[in-house]
Amino acid sequence: MKSLKRRIGLHFSLQFILIFVLVLVILFMLLFLLLNFIMKEDMKRNFPIAALDTIATETYFEDDKPIVQGNWKKDLQKEGMWFQIIDKSGLTIYEINTPSSIPMKYTAGQLLEMQESQRFGNYTVQLQMDTYYDSYLYILGYENETLRQLDKWVSEFGKDIQRNTDSIAKLEKEINKFGYLHIVDENGHVIRSFGKESLAEKYEPVEIIERKLLPEKFDSAATIYNDANSGLTWILYSNKENKEYDGSNFIKNVTLAIIAAGLVMLVITIGFTIWHAFRYGRPLLLFISWLERLGQGEYDTLLTEKDRKKVFTKKGKIRSKFKLYKEVIQSFYDMAEKLEKTRQDRDQLERTREEWMTGISHDLRTPLATIQGYGHMLESGHYEWSGQELEDMGKTIREKGTYMLGLVEDFSLAFQLKNNKIPLVIEKVDVNKTVHHLVLDYVNDVTIKNVSFSFEKRSDQDLLIHGDVKMISRALDNLLYNAVKHNPDGTRVIVSTNLVGNEVFIKIEDNGIGMDEETRNNLFDRYYRGTNTEEKTDGAGLGLSITKAIIESHNGTIDVVSSLGLGTKFILRLPEVNSDRSGTRDSC
Repeated sequence: MKSLKRRIGLHFSLQFILIFVLVLVILFMLLFLLLNFIMKEDMKRNFPIAALDTIATETYFEDDKPIVQGNWKKDLQKEGMWFQIIDKSGLTIYEINTPSSIPMKYTAGQLLEMQESQRFGNYTVQLQMDTYYDSYLYILGYENETLRQLDKWVSEFGKDIQRNTDSIAKLEKEINKFGYLHIVDENGHVIRSFGKESLAEKYEPVEIIERKLLPEKFDSAATIYNDANSGLTWILYSNKENKEYDGSNFIKNVTLAIIAAGLVMLVITIGFTIWHAFRYGRPLLLFISWLERLGQGEYDTLLTEKDRKKVFTKKGKIRSKFKLYKEVIQSFYDMAEKLEKTRQDRDQLERTREEWMTGISHDLRTPLATIQGYGHMLESGHYEWSGQELEDMGKTIREKGTYMLGLVEDFSLAFQLKNNKIPLVIEKVDVNKTVHHLVLDYVNDVTIKNVSFSFEKRSDQDLLIHGDVKMISRALDNLLYNAVKHNPDGTRVIVSTNLVGNEVFIKIEDNGIGMDEETRNNLFDRYYRGTNTEEKTDGAGLGLSITKAIIESHNGTIDVVSSLGLGTKFILRLPEVNSDRSGTRDSC
């Protein structure tokens, strides 16, 4: 009982560990969702660059055809953007939402100009090269109203930018609607500024490039235009729609929330486990004590007085904490009654006699009817028979008689095996030799045309068992005969032997029609005939039942693996001579 308590404690401890692992999985899933959310937020802050990078990462090629994962078509249409994939020849092999003004094939000059200016016509473009599968160019384009406006200002006011004219006053007024503007010379000095923001004195060369390549690092969106004619750079700043995003603080807060949630879940899990152990552990101990009494044959004293007080009230009703198990308690009482009845009836052989008579009457009726019919015909004297006809009738009568004799022998053997009355001649049996000779008999049998047989010895060791070689051969012969009887032409049967640990394995595999679940589950029942074949189901249905009984009488086991259309595999396990389970016996 103490060891049982330890096992139950271990069971619930493992249950606690599984729950805790589940909690960890949930926490990791939450973390994954958090990271995914941050990535989406980052994409919103700089959608064109982030979108192009993500599309390039998610795109793969099959037979030189691009497969773009995700719902990018809808997302790009929503943002008013278009996308193309260009191959080595400059031809567009994939596109999304491409305007009619955008070509489907580019020249080298167009692509170089696009790469240098990051513009194509009225569109701002982002380019990315992918060389993982081959050389492919990804282009993402969109209309940039701010850049278009800046281009217009350069064209309209560029010549007068360094003078105070009425046109410059007009420019100042228009810029105030957008933000503020810095005009920078080739040395990075701000020569003029427009708008309310404070004037920066100078830009470092890399700073302007950083503004252009990494806009997500800054609070203000900067649109940059380089006027090649004047050598001046126009930088138009506008406020971003989203407020400053403090990603580190956000992650910190969410992480703390996850940790707090995990601790709460851990406490709840521990409390639930303790309750679970008391709720289900005590009744299990009680039920196990009942099973021990049943195992000892104490059917009349299923409940001790102490147990009865635990389960029932003084009025005979089940206590509330055991109501959940009222069906189980009733099942214990029903089981005790059935076991008591079985003990009283177990020496009676009525069922065996009924099986015997049912099997005999069913399986002997057809051949006896044939023999009786031929007997009446011969006895009547109304016919004159030729020598060939008499020979045929004699052959049929002999075959039916042999068939009936085989049935009677099968019934007798099944009865003896069931009641452990058959003597076994125990000796050392060379499994490889026995199986090989049996397979050769089937290989050399000219009457077998639908099935081919082969033998494979998968262990270099001698496979020796203690057993009755005739009985072992009988069991294997039943399995091989069934493979011939129930399979179509072209079936191949492979019989193999092997040694695994201290057990000798014999496998009989075929690639035939297999069997359904019902046939497989009842395969070793006496008198059961499977329904997987279209051929006549003759025989008493005892062959495989006898096979199983023979194997079990040798302290072995037999299993079957089969499905319709996938063939059948019989696996026999027998203890090797050196196995502790093997031993000599005179009868079983």
